[in-house]
Amino acid sequence: MQKALKDKNKDAYAKAACDTWIDVRSFGQVFAFKGDSVSVGVRGPVSVHSAFSVFPISIDSMQMTKSVNSGVKEKKSSDTMGTKHKVYSALYAVKGSINHQLAEKTGFSDEDAEKIKRLYVLYL
Repeated sequence: MQKALKDKNKDAYAKAACDTWIDVRSFGQVFAFKGDSVSVGVRGPVSVHSAFSVFPISIDSMQMTKSVNSGVKEKKSSDTMGTKHKVYSALYAVKGSINHQLAEKTGFSDEDAEKIKRLYVLYL
């Protein structure tokens, strides 16, 4: 990759980056360099859309408070500090797309697509 950067060959640098990193090969990346170096943009073939809940969810809210002793009073006073919201269980559906022409250009493969699908099932 360093040779491609020194030669200021954008295509060679983009290819080396796609060969090295699955996230660049999948989603794209802009490599911006200081000075007279080459800035390289890679358009990734994968687009992930917003996730939506399959079933209605229940949001539980909890208020956080603090207690302060004033020294003179024996009684504690409570002041509300903020609110925390939690969703204890949910099932989300994620949709996305893969652009075939950009996949060919970045080297994105069927194996890469399966890896991306598995990651979204595990971590969403």
